[in-house]
Amino acid sequence: MKNEHPKRAVIFDFIRTLYDPVSANLYNGARAMLNEVSEDRQLILYSRRDRSRLELLEEMEIADLFAGAYFVDKKDADNLRDILKAHSLTPETCIVVGDMISSELVAAGELGIETIWFRQQSFASVLGESYVPTHTVNSIAEMHRLISRLP
Repeated sequence: MKNEHPKRAVIFDFIRTLYDPVSANLYNGARAMLNEVSEDRQLILYSRRDRSRLELLEEMEIADLFAGAYFVDKKDADNLRDILKAHSLTPETCIVVGDMISSELVAAGELGIETIWFRQQSFASVLGESYVPTHTVNSIAEMHRLISRLP
């Protein structure tokens, strides 16, 4: 049976989800994943406001892969709802990928959006978190495989 609401869009956090601030580069495999996933899904960037983030997207030569890039002071359900509205998306037709449960993933969970937690060393604990992500991955390769097999 075909899924009634295929995941048409993937909303990515940027820092520590696609971009490694320690090496000042995209994580290994992130560019290939974005290129492949962008062929059949709309990609949207949802990141904290910082004057250099848009420049980083252009520097990394990935800005054109995103249908929109949104930089906010604080990630919450309201600004995520605005992003969905701007792209004519519903919670059932997208997935949010991020490294911080207490930020982009909680906002997505409040709207009923499926989530992928990219468990990184900095934010690898779920202790004290009231939201449990839909999926958990530990590498870009796992993230790529999971997104590729979602409807």
